[in-house]
Amino acid sequence: MLQMEEKVLAQCPTSQVLYADSIISGYTMAKCGFGVAIMPDFVCTNDPELCSVPMNIEDTISYGIVWNNQDNRKETRDLVQIIKEVYSSD
Repeated sequence: MLQMEEKVLAQCPTSQVLYADSIISGYTMAKCGFGVAIMPDFVCTNDPELCSVPMNIEDTISYGIVWNNQDNRKETRDLVQIIKEVYSSD
């Protein structure tokens, strides 16, 4: 996403950049007229007040996992271990 942001800012250097901490915040900001939201297409909704334009972008999106560090359940530890094994970059 950073690469895309840099490209947009290079083309539109006077643009103001706002960040949303959630999909809902991004939608709300767009619906309120703060500008456009650039986000992965799999989170775009069919909202009649919004227009979605597909973009042909080669950049990849990295993923990670997050869990509560106070969660000591065996099921959680096992799932995290399995995810690490399956998706390890080694």
